[in-house]
Amino acid sequence: MRLILAGTILIGATEATLRYLRYDEFPVYDVDAKIGYIPKPEQAGCFMGRYTWSLNEHSMLNEPWFPDSKHGILVIGDSLVWGEVRMAPRDKLGACLQSAMGGRYRIWSVGAGSWANLNEVEYLKRNEDVVRNIHGLVWIANAGDFGNRSHWDSDYTHPRRRPWFLLGYLAGKIAVPWLKHLLPDFARMQSRGDDTNAEVSMETARELRELLQGAPRDLCQHSLFVWYPDAAELKARDPATSHLLGEVKDLVEAAGFRFLDLRGEARWQSNCYRDPIHPSAEGDRVLASILHDRLAAGETPAMAP
Repeated sequence: MRLILAGTILIGATEATLRYLRYDEFPVYDVDAKIGYIPKPEQAGCFMGRYTWSLNEHSMLNEPWFPDSKHGILVIGDSLVWGEVRMAPRDKLGACLQSAMGGRYRIWSVGAGSWANLNEVEYLKRNEDVVRNIHGLVWIANAGDFGNRSHWDSDYTHPRRRPWFLLGYLAGKIAVPWLKHLLPDFARMQSRGDDTNAEVSMETARELRELLQGAPRDLCQHSLFVWYPDAAELKARDPATSHLLGEVKDLVEAAGFRFLDLRGEARWQSNCYRDPIHPSAEGDRVLASILHDRLAAGETPAMAP
């Protein structure tokens, strides 16, 4: 009995401590069949009491939405754009680009971990008022983005609500990466869920082409589609990936987008990564500098900062 009482007190004290330290202040997600999952709009927090974050009414990071067809830029992508909750806001790509572009430009960013291109297309379709009231898009893509749509898979990766038992939730979040190596039923957790091939799926090609054909011409001309290689791809060119890149390049350039292949950018090096694919904080700053130069190069002299 004493052991049970002591264990209950210990668990209760740990739970209270975790909540006091604000380990429960992470983003939560809306889920549906078309967009898969998306950070809920109009939420904010300070994870661990250190990492502040906030999302506006369009689920964008950085600042409140304000139409700006002259200097507004939306950065869209997956975790490469979203970052992670344990990042200082200034180290995320959107904030780094805002710093590089200066106060004359207004930068927003939107994304979610493991989003595919179809999820991003769906976001832009649902937020047509944003598309028609910004100056340009910066679309970050990689080789895993052009197969199937990403669907919600686990509350451990994309929680739909704050857990009532935080200690148990955090313990499960730690355990899942280990369990997925041991039990087949866990293999899909923390992954995109659908295998991708080195080609653009028919649905992706159709949906992306339809979106780009309906987008304002001025927006497309001021937009940049960025091919982001993982660390292995940066070192060795895979023929299948190069074929996929060519398909994507043809699609977006037909709509007037400029295309940037980071593999050919001298500033983008292996030391820009913090893991096999994600950029480090310094990598985000390097990428922001590259984007700044490419965006400025595409403007008329009157518009260039």
